Order: sequence, then C-alpha cells, then structure tokens
Amino acid sequence: LEPAQYTFEAQRSPYLRAVQSHAVARTARSLELALLLTPEARIEGRVTDTFDRPIAGARVSVTESNPVQELARQLRAGRRDAVGTYSGADGRFVLRGLWPGRALRVEASATKFVPARLDGIELAAGAVRSGLTFRLHAGATATGTVTDRQDRPLANVQVYTTRIDESGSMPGAARLLQASDATASTITDDDGRYVLSGLEQGRYFQTFVRQGYSRGFMPATHILAGTVNELPPVTLGAAAAIRGRVVDQQRGPVSGANIYAIDRTLDVLSTVTDSNGNFELTNLTEGDEVSLQVESDHAAPEQVKVRAPASSVTIQLSEALIVRGRVYDASMRQPITDFSVERIVRAPGTITFRLGGPAARPFHADDGSFELNGLPPGPCVLRVRAPGYQVAEIAVPSLPVIDEIAVPVLHGTSVAGRILLAGSRQPVPNASITWRQSDDERGELETMFSSLATADDTTMTDADGRFVLEGVPAGPVTLFATHAEYAPIRRNITVPAQSTVELTMSSGGVVAGVVMLDQGGPAAGATVALTLAGERLAMAPPDSATADGSGRFRFGHLREGSYTLVARAPTGASPPFTVAIASAEQHDDLVLTLKSGTTIRGSVRGLRRDNQANVFVMAHGEGYYDSTHTDSTGAFLLPHVPGGTIALEATTSFRQGLTAGTRLDVPENGPATIDADIEFGGQSALAGIVSRAGIPAPSVSITAPPLLPNVSSTRLSCQVHSGCIGGLST
Repeated sequence: LEPAQYTFEAQRSPYLRAVQSHAVARTARSLELALLLTPEARIEGRVTDTFDRPIAGARVSVTESNPVQELARQLRAGRRDAVGTYSGADGRFVLRGLWPGRALRVEASATKFVPARLDGIELAAGAVRSGLTFRLHAGATATGTVTDRQDRPLANVQVYTTRIDESGSMPGAARLLQASDATASTITDDDGRYVLSGLEQGRYFQTFVRQGYSRGFMPATHILAGTVNELPPVTLGAAAAIRGRVVDQQRGPVSGANIYAIDRTLDVLSTVTDSNGNFELTNLTEGDEVSLQVESDHAAPEQVKVRAPASSVTIQLSEALIVRGRVYDASMRQPITDFSVERIVRAPGTITFRLGGPAARPFHADDGSFELNGLPPGPCVLRVRAPGYQVAEIAVPSLPVIDEIAVPVLHGTSVAGRILLAGSRQPVPNASITWRQSDDERGELETMFSSLATADDTTMTDADGRFVLEGVPAGPVTLFATHAEYAPIRRNITVPAQSTVELTMSSGGVVAGVVMLDQGGPAAGATVALTLAGERLAMAPPDSATADGSGRFRFGHLREGSYTLVARAPTGASPPFTVAIASAEQHDDLVLTLKSGTTIRGSVRGLRRDNQANVFVMAHGEGYYDSTHTDSTGAFLLPHVPGGTIALEATTSFRQGLTAGTRLDVPENGPATIDADIEFGGQSALAGIVSRAGIPAPSVSITAPPLLPNVSSTRLSCQVHSGCIGGLST
C-alpha cells in the first residue's frame, strides 16, 4: 500500500458492515487490523387502520430520535440510505440490518393516513423486537388554488408541503439533515386546485413550483383535523432569471464552471457555464436576493450576491493561489516525511464543524515540503497532522504568501485505556472515544458534532474494550466515550497518564412520564424534547419522543446531569421542566401539562414592500425555540409562546441578507396576544479601508452582524476581538 489514508470494510450476513479508517505511513512495514462484526438487529410488526384492517404498502422506517445522532449513524460507516421497508398484503413488515440504538424512532406512513411513530425503542446488537402494531388513522385535508397574475388557473404546479417541527429543535439543523430528494406532495389540476390529504394536525409551509414561473411560498399555516382546510390562494408571477458570464483574470471566458444559487428559502439551484462562459439560472422569484457561488478548476471560488432578475452579470474569477511550506519536528529540527495539510477558514483554536470527508491533503516528502494549490485569496489557517504528533495550526494572515511557511510540530502522547461495563466488568467493544482540550460544556458540544466529521482524534474500542489515542497533548484533557447501548461518559485526566485509563459505562438513567392536556386527559401524539442543561449545550438539537396513545413518553440511557423537558402539540406547549439525574437513577412519574400560552402577533418594518414577504423569523428563550415566515404584508404569528424573555430575530435571506432583532418579556399566564415589531432601521452603508503595516489588504472578509438581544441576561454586551478582521477595530 502506498502511504495514504485508507478505509477498510468487512461485511458478512447477518452482520453489520464494519468500517475502520487508518493512515498508512511510508515507514510502516505492516498494519494489524481487528474488525469486530456486530450482529444486525431486527424489528417486526404490523400496520393497520383504526378498524384493525391491514394496510399494504405502508412505508416503515427507523431513525434516531436525535437528528445529530441520526446523521452520525449514516456517516459512521459511510453515508447510507435510511433503513426502511414496506408492509405486505397482510400489513406485516420486517426491518432488517439495524444498528444497535438507544433512542430509535420507528415510523409507519401510508397515502391518505397520518404517520404513526414509536419513540424510545432500545435495540441491543442482534436483538429482535417483535409485536409492534401501528394503527393509522385518516389525516386532515387541505386544499387551495394557484393562479397567474391574470387570475388564470395554473395546472401542473408541483406543491411541496413541510410540517414545522414542534419539538423545539433548531430548524437550521433540521434543514441541514433533511434529505435533498424530496418529492412533490401533489400537483394542481386544470382548475389550478390542489388537495393535500393524510396530514397531521399542526403547522405547515408550502412551496409551489412550475417551470416558467416564479416559485410561490406560503408561510406557516395551521392545519386542523376533522375538517377540510381551505388555504389562501397563491399567485405565481413570471419567472425571474439571472443571466451572466464567468471570466478569468484576463477577461477570457471560463467554461465548465459550476454555479450554485441559494435563495431565501434555502433552495439550491445549479448550472454550468457553456463554452463562452455564459450561464442562466431560471425559476427564481422576482426581488429575491440570491447568493451565487462559482467554482472552477485552477481558479479560486467566488461568491457574489445578485437580486433577481438580472442580466449581463459578470463574475470574474481570481487566479488560484499556491502556498508552499515545510513541516519539521519542533524538538529535533528534523523534517517530517509523512503528514497531511488542510486549509480551514477560521480563527486558530476555535470550533470547526465539517460534514462528510476530510479536506486534508496527504503528503510524503523527504525534506518535509508541501504545496497547496487552488486556494482563494484571503486569511486562513493551515492545520497539519502527522502520526505520533500533536495537531499544529498556523494562521496565515493573507494569501498570497511569497515566503515558504515553516510548520513546527510537537510530539504527542499515546493514551491507552479500556472501557468496561459497570458491575460485570465485561469489556465494551465498538465504543467511540475522543478527547478535547477545553472546558466541559464546549468539549461536550464539540464531541456531539465531531461524529459528523472525520475520525480525527477519535478511535473505537476493540473486542476487548481497549483503545489507544495518539498525538494527545500533555496537560489536562477530557475523554468522551459513547456507545449506542449505554449512557455516554466523560472523564478528566492529565496527560501523560501514569497508567492505563479505565472508563466504566452503564445503562444510565431514565426519564419517563405523561403529557396531559390543560383541560385534563392525556395528550396523545405530543412531542417531548429533552435537552441537556447548559448555555452552550442548548445549541445542540434535543432528543425527542412522541407521546403514545396514553400520553406517555420515555428517555433512556441518560448520563448524570440536569435535563430540561418541554412538550409541544398544536394545542399548546408545557413550561420548561428541569430534572436532575444521578447515576442509573429513574424518574418515571413526570407530568408535563400543555398550556395554550401567548401568541406573538408581529410584523417586520423598514423593508421595501417587495421584501416584506417570506422573511424568516426566529424566536427563542429558555427551553423554547420556534420559527415562521412573514406573509405578503410582513406580518407573522408565533403561537404558544411560554412566559419569560423571548428574543426575536428576522433575516431576509440565508446569506448576506439583512438581519434585525428585538426582545420582549412574556408574562407567565399572560395575555392571549402580544404585539411585536421588528425594525430593520435605515439600511445605511459602512465603507472603509483595511490595511496591514500601512499597505492595503485585499480580499479580507468584512462582516457587520447586528447586536441582537441575549435572553440569558437583561444587559446587552459586545465583545471586540482584536485582529479578527485584518486589524479592524472599534
């Protein structure tokens, strides 16, 4: 094998595929691998209607309740399709090839029926869960019409509908984890009418698409059960287009350049330039600000913002730059021959989350030299990794750089250990373990998201529960270990460790209870969100569970700590409830009562009339998060807002858009409605010059985010970090 990063796979029925990633160094003569095959688990059951009649062809799928954990499952052995199957003529189904999990969600869905879910399923390796029954009931119906600007009905308009998550999860993260291959829910007929059936009661937004017309968007709309919901009519205007040309530094055409466009609804369009460098993006909405990213071989990526429609747009690509450097042992002053270099754009030492595979480029050079090409201008950080050494990061103030960059790396320390099961002291194989050099909360957050990135700083325990972490820096370090069948653990150690580190896992604690309606009776179908308490940890998507027919819910395999629970349903939300869990402690008698809460009736001001519609509005407070879009007049509604300090933030587009915010106090048991305005202000311009040592510094990124309200304090504050934007100061 040539020196490189390799992925090794092993698979045999009825086991799950085992995957390990290893770097092969030029100096290595052999590499010993031990791939432990895990028996697949299985779920069996039946899908029926409310009269116990079998439903054939129902789709049954299984995911993690937590969206981050679900994406981690998909990336753990390479991206996989979600595990799913269909029911047979007798309504029976068998889900095979399942990974072990501690908070699995099984969902059954069929045309014209409301999907049914079962949360909190625990599966051990090789386990079989049988006897599950999903009873589907007929869903709500919504209908409406689509016309052009001359009030003529439009046929063959594709209507996409998306239910708004009521669990309190951050929609940005949820959208990130959504599949991109969504299909239209329905299509309009010759009279321009569409019918959506089998809907759960709740809030939805709809998108309307037809070739040759601008896309329509209907913000959050309440769909009620037991009736036919007549939705407001939708009018599609003529499609706006962006046409232009991509040229190089000599103004020559660039053919084959990829152009990606993102509008305010986060939809992504793409096209490729022709032999003359020309491109056209159609089906855009008039007045939308669209962010364009242009990528081409041998040229630096370019990003511009254009308002649709636009023609004769010229995008000039700058020449891709080259960085040369040399990596050497900081103590011996000798070159390191095998290493990898990655360019990242952020301040050294801060958090970087990266989805998918690594961007690091492997190198082998007897003199430790490397060359990175195809880079855009501007500041960046070079991250260097070498076997047996600590990660080195070098800040590059600006590109291009004339001189060669010297990168000294320090020897790392090996941390060996073993993970055992509490009580029986049996080894725990296939546990994931990583380390962080930061405070507990920040390290916890980084570790939670690190499963979405590469295997950097992470390893798996072998069949005997043993692990070795390489390249760990000396000093205090926190170890984090996770396993699908046990509660996650963490432990603070000092490196170098005096002996083998021993970690103990257990089944963890349990939180369970019932969700009740304010008027009495169980709230079947309510969504319960569980969040680990902590200012930074509140950024992470929560675990969620759906209350069963008796209103009951359950969360298992919880580690020690304080947790906040919030239940939500179309009829209201429960006040945040905090519970402390000790080791293996069970709380199974919690009662969460739904309250109708307060409705925020708001509007955005200070925008042009054609910019008032479809503004994205977020609301967040302690244990609360919700979002919606404005209508054509700039108005919006946020129902079931709990008491407390609530921050509102509005943005006109996903990237480079205008952003404004406000803050309000919602009294406990307050009024049914509170009015709130979000003022965008004067939209003034700020211009200036950035220089370094008296010389103008080109291609430095300048951002001016507004100072938005902070709900954790009644006092607003701003921190200025020196040197963060090319020496810009205030």
